[in-house]
Amino acid sequence: MFLLNKLIDSKKKASKPEANIIVVNNEPTTSNSTPSSSTIKFNLPFAPLIPDNILISGLPQLDPVPLGKFGLHLQDFLRKKADTVSKNQIKLCEKIKEVESSTITITNHMEAKSKRLRKVEESFDRVQEMFDKCESSLESCLNSIDRLNNSLPPHLKLNNFDYNTKKLEPIES
Repeated sequence: MFLLNKLIDSKKKASKPEANIIVVNNEPTTSNSTPSSSTIKFNLPFAPLIPDNILISGLPQLDPVPLGKFGLHLQDFLRKKADTVSKNQIKLCEKIKEVESSTITITNHMEAKSKRLRKVEESFDRVQEMFDKCESSLESCLNSIDRLNNSLPPHLKLNNFDYNTKKLEPIES
Protein backbone atom coordinates (compact mmCIF):
# COMPACT_ATOMS: atom_id res chain seq x y z
CA MET A 1 0.00 0.00 0.00
CA PHE A 2 2.90 2.30 0.81
CA LEU A 3 4.31 1.79 -2.67
CA LEU A 4 0.96 2.62 -4.25
CA ASN A 5 0.61 5.84 -2.22
CA LYS A 6 4.16 6.81 -3.12
CA LEU A 7 3.39 6.23 -6.80
CA ILE A 8 0.23 8.34 -6.61
CA ASP A 9 2.09 11.15 -4.78
CA SER A 10 4.85 11.16 -7.38
CA LYS A 11 2.25 11.37 -10.14
CA LYS A 12 0.53 14.25 -8.37
CA LYS A 13 3.79 16.14 -8.17
CA ALA A 14 4.34 15.77 -11.92
CA SER A 15 2.85 18.60 -13.93
CA LYS A 16 -0.38 17.05 -15.14
CA PRO A 17 -3.39 19.05 -16.22
CA GLU A 18 -6.28 18.87 -13.84
CA ALA A 19 -9.42 17.27 -15.23
CA ASN A 20 -12.72 19.02 -14.76
CA ILE A 21 -15.56 16.70 -13.85
CA ILE A 22 -19.08 18.08 -13.68
CA VAL A 23 -21.39 16.41 -11.18
CA VAL A 24 -25.13 16.90 -11.65
CA ASN A 25 -27.53 16.25 -8.83
CA ASN A 26 -30.36 13.98 -9.98
CA GLU A 27 -32.60 14.73 -7.01
CA PRO A 28 -35.89 16.48 -7.72
CA THR A 29 -35.64 20.21 -7.29
CA THR A 30 -37.78 22.23 -4.98
CA SER A 31 -39.08 25.72 -5.66
CA ASN A 32 -36.48 27.25 -3.36
CA SER A 33 -33.51 25.62 -5.07
CA THR A 34 -32.15 25.58 -8.56
CA PRO A 35 -30.68 22.52 -10.23
CA SER A 36 -27.36 22.11 -8.58
CA SER A 37 -24.33 21.54 -10.64
CA SER A 38 -20.82 22.07 -9.54
CA THR A 39 -17.38 21.63 -10.97
CA ILE A 40 -15.01 19.48 -8.97
CA LYS A 41 -11.33 19.34 -9.77
CA PHE A 42 -9.49 16.06 -9.38
CA ASN A 43 -5.78 15.44 -9.58
CA LEU A 44 -5.65 12.26 -11.65
CA PRO A 45 -2.56 10.03 -11.33
CA PHE A 46 -2.75 9.22 -15.05
CA ALA A 47 -3.06 11.08 -18.32
CA PRO A 48 -6.38 10.80 -20.18
CA LEU A 49 -6.45 8.59 -23.27
CA ILE A 50 -8.04 11.32 -25.38
CA PRO A 51 -6.53 14.78 -24.81
CA ASP A 52 -8.87 17.62 -23.82
CA ASN A 53 -8.27 19.64 -26.99
CA ILE A 54 -9.64 16.79 -29.17
CA LEU A 55 -12.68 16.35 -26.92
CA ILE A 56 -13.48 20.04 -27.21
CA SER A 57 -13.10 20.18 -31.01
CA GLY A 58 -14.86 16.84 -31.53
CA LEU A 59 -13.60 13.40 -32.45
CA PRO A 60 -12.30 12.76 -35.94
CA GLN A 61 -14.95 11.06 -38.03
CA LEU A 62 -14.35 7.74 -39.78
CA ASP A 63 -15.52 7.35 -43.36
CA PRO A 64 -18.38 4.79 -43.18
CA VAL A 65 -17.99 3.45 -46.76
CA PRO A 66 -14.61 1.69 -46.34
CA LEU A 67 -15.67 0.57 -42.87
CA GLY A 68 -18.90 -0.90 -44.33
CA LYS A 69 -16.93 -2.61 -47.11
CA PHE A 70 -14.55 -4.05 -44.53
CA GLY A 71 -17.52 -5.30 -42.49
CA LEU A 72 -19.08 -6.94 -45.56
CA HIS A 73 -15.74 -8.46 -46.54
CA LEU A 74 -15.29 -9.79 -43.00
CA GLN A 75 -18.86 -11.13 -42.97
CA ASP A 76 -18.31 -12.91 -46.30
CA PHE A 77 -14.99 -14.34 -45.11
CA LEU A 78 -16.52 -15.64 -41.86
CA ARG A 79 -19.53 -17.10 -43.73
CA LYS A 80 -17.20 -19.01 -46.07
CA LYS A 81 -15.20 -20.33 -43.12
CA ALA A 82 -18.43 -21.32 -41.33
CA ASP A 83 -19.62 -23.16 -44.46
CA THR A 84 -16.29 -25.00 -44.64
CA VAL A 85 -16.51 -25.95 -40.97
CA SER A 86 -20.12 -27.09 -41.45
CA LYS A 87 -19.17 -29.32 -44.42
CA ASN A 88 -16.27 -30.81 -42.46
CA GLN A 89 -18.57 -31.48 -39.51
CA ILE A 90 -21.05 -33.25 -41.79
CA LYS A 91 -18.25 -35.42 -43.23
CA LEU A 92 -16.98 -36.15 -39.74
CA CYS A 93 -20.48 -37.13 -38.56
CA GLU A 94 -20.84 -39.49 -41.54
CA LYS A 95 -17.50 -41.13 -40.74
CA ILE A 96 -18.49 -41.45 -37.08
CA LYS A 97 -21.75 -43.16 -38.14
CA GLU A 98 -19.80 -45.55 -40.40
CA VAL A 99 -17.36 -46.40 -37.62
CA GLU A 100 -20.22 -46.86 -35.18
CA SER A 101 -22.02 -49.16 -37.61
CA SER A 102 -18.84 -51.19 -38.16
CA THR A 103 -18.26 -51.38 -34.41
CA ILE A 104 -21.81 -52.63 -33.82
CA THR A 105 -21.39 -55.26 -36.55
CA ILE A 106 -18.07 -56.45 -35.14
CA THR A 107 -19.46 -56.47 -31.59
CA ASN A 108 -22.47 -58.55 -32.66
CA HIS A 109 -20.18 -60.96 -34.52
CA MET A 110 -17.89 -61.30 -31.49
CA GLU A 111 -20.85 -61.88 -29.17
CA ALA A 112 -22.18 -64.64 -31.45
CA LYS A 113 -18.72 -66.19 -31.59
CA SER A 114 -18.43 -65.98 -27.81
CA LYS A 115 -21.79 -67.76 -27.42
CA ARG A 116 -20.65 -70.53 -29.77
CA LEU A 117 -17.38 -70.91 -27.86
CA ARG A 118 -19.30 -71.17 -24.57
CA LYS A 119 -21.46 -73.92 -26.08
CA VAL A 120 -18.35 -75.77 -27.27
CA GLU A 121 -16.80 -75.37 -23.82
CA GLU A 122 -19.94 -76.80 -22.22
CA SER A 123 -19.79 -79.70 -24.67
CA PHE A 124 -16.16 -80.37 -23.74
CA ASP A 125 -17.12 -80.28 -20.08
CA ARG A 126 -19.82 -82.91 -20.71
CA VAL A 127 -17.35 -85.03 -22.68
CA GLN A 128 -14.86 -84.75 -19.79
CA GLU A 129 -17.56 -85.83 -17.33
CA MET A 130 -18.45 -88.82 -19.53
CA PHE A 131 -14.77 -89.70 -19.87
CA ASP A 132 -14.36 -89.60 -16.06
CA LYS A 133 -17.44 -91.83 -15.61
CA CYS A 134 -16.17 -94.29 -18.23
CA GLU A 135 -12.75 -94.38 -16.62
CA SER A 136 -14.18 -95.05 -13.15
CA SER A 137 -16.52 -97.71 -14.58
CA LEU A 138 -13.62 -99.39 -16.42
CA GLU A 139 -11.51 -99.34 -13.28
CA SER A 140 -14.30 -100.88 -11.22
CA CYS A 141 -14.88 -103.53 -13.92
CA LEU A 142 -11.19 -104.42 -14.00
CA ASN A 143 -11.12 -104.64 -10.21
CA SER A 144 -14.14 -106.94 -10.30
CA ILE A 145 -12.50 -109.12 -12.96
CA ASP A 146 -9.33 -109.30 -10.91
CA ARG A 147 -11.30 -110.35 -7.80
CA LEU A 148 -13.15 -112.98 -9.81
CA ASN A 149 -9.90 -114.25 -11.27
CA ASN A 150 -8.38 -114.46 -7.80
CA SER A 151 -11.41 -116.31 -6.45
CA LEU A 152 -11.18 -119.04 -9.11
CA PRO A 153 -9.33 -122.28 -8.43
CA PRO A 154 -5.75 -122.22 -9.69
CA HIS A 155 -6.38 -124.44 -12.70
CA LEU A 156 -9.17 -122.06 -13.95
CA LYS A 157 -7.33 -118.83 -13.34
CA LEU A 158 -6.19 -116.70 -16.21
CA ASN A 159 -2.43 -117.01 -16.32
CA ASN A 160 -1.27 -113.77 -17.78
CA PHE A 161 -4.12 -111.54 -16.86
CA ASP A 162 -2.42 -108.21 -16.36
CA TYR A 163 -4.05 -104.90 -17.03
CA ASN A 164 -2.68 -101.44 -16.96
CA THR A 165 -3.68 -99.85 -13.66
CA LYS A 166 -2.24 -96.51 -14.60
CA LYS A 167 -5.04 -93.99 -14.77
CA LEU A 168 -5.68 -92.39 -18.17
CA GLU A 169 -5.07 -88.64 -18.18
CA PRO A 170 -7.02 -86.25 -20.40
CA ILE A 171 -5.02 -84.32 -22.94
CA GLU A 172 -4.45 -80.73 -21.83
CA SER A 173 -4.47 -78.04 -24.49
